[in-house]
Amino acid sequence: STVYRRMRQYDIAKMEFSNMNDDEIGIHVGKVIKEFSFCGENILRQILKLQGVHVQRWRLRDIIHSKDKKGVEDRKKW
Repeated sequence: STVYRRMRQYDIAKMEFSNMNDDEIGIHVGKVIKEFSFCGENILRQILKLQGVHVQRWRLRDIIHSKDKKGVEDRKKW
């Protein structure tokens, strides 16, 4: 198909996600939240990517909500 042909043309690969369970990702998320307590989901996801942790958006949201309920509510106020 055209999409895959263009992906080959521009050397773009389908994104692969880290093979980690939620607890392992939660450890990484907890460390980032501790250092950057007011960063949102998108920034957090980019920081994790820089650390080599590639996670689906829905999984990240679930983990953030389970690890940092108060922070989620605080960030909604901004």
